[in-house]
Amino acid sequence: MGVDNVFVTGGFSNFPGIIEVLQDALGINVIRWDPVDRFNIGPEIEEEKLNDFRNSLAVASGLLGRTDII
Repeated sequence: MGVDNVFVTGGFSNFPGIIEVLQDALGINVIRWDPVDRFNIGPEIEEEKLNDFRNSLAVASGLLGRTDII
């Protein structure tokens, strides 16, 4: 059993061509993961502004599911 996909996120995942470079280097499918893809975004949030930094929200979105830190 091997690895089928690698998911990348964060600011570096927006670097032009990085997905293709990683796919070529690793020989497997590389997917840019959007940590807020399944969130319900309220109407007060401007989608264009969110798009500028959505890939940088992985840690913040992970912390939302934790109950031991609140």
